[in-house]
Amino acid sequence: MEYRYTHFVRQCLILFALALTPGWAVAQTNIEKSTEPQSLSPFYDSMKVGYKNAKGEVVIPAIYSGGTEFSDGLAMVVANELRGFINLKGEVVIPIVYEQAAPFSNDLARVKKSGKVGFINRKNEPVIPFQYSAAEDFSEGLAAVAKNGKWGFVNPKGQAIIPLTYQNARSFSEGLAAVQREGKWGYLNPKGKMIIATRYSDARQFRNGRAVVMVKDETMRIDKQGNFIEKVVVADAPKDKSGK
Repeated sequence: MEYRYTHFVRQCLILFALALTPGWAVAQTNIEKSTEPQSLSPFYDSMKVGYKNAKGEVVIPAIYSGGTEFSDGLAMVVANELRGFINLKGEVVIPIVYEQAAPFSNDLARVKKSGKVGFINRKNEPVIPFQYSAAEDFSEGLAAVAKNGKWGFVNPKGQAIIPLTYQNARSFSEGLAAVQREGKWGYLNPKGKMIIATRYSDARQFRNGRAVVMVKDETMRIDKQGNFIEKVVVADAPKDKSGK
């Protein structure tokens, strides 16, 4: 019971310390933990974050106002309301200069600087220029990005694979992504072909071959062909990782 309580408190502090603008906050606090053994874990002292090893020894002092768990050798940390990345030695390997930052995904991190969003690599080199007003993390090889009020998808080289023509978009999951056009949501594949027509008032990511959608005031599950499966109680409807 004591472990569960301590773990709960630790997770709450992560949520508090990483409280950002809604889209970024969800993206950062719903990170799936790496399956690799974690050599360092965050601890908290006077509302500051540091890191200890498996023996409980302090390796990185609690000097940050926020921080994620380590993934692939890097952790995102917050200082003076700016974000950057440290390694397992506590060395700042990516300067703490970004207004927003999400952990690395497919060796790219989504960051925000001077009000624009782009993607950097582990050397802090901009791979995708800072030109977007919003973006999601890479999923299944593509990232949803927004510019001038329109959404589309780019590949890790920054090439627009699916043109920025949609009102809104959500990340790919199980080969399909929800997109919005003229107020209605539907699903397209990675080639930009509409698989399920835009006819829903809301649409979520696919999980195990099913997705939650809304038609007028009804919430339901559909399959990948858009066939009705069952009605859903709103409280049971899952949210996307992005929170959108």
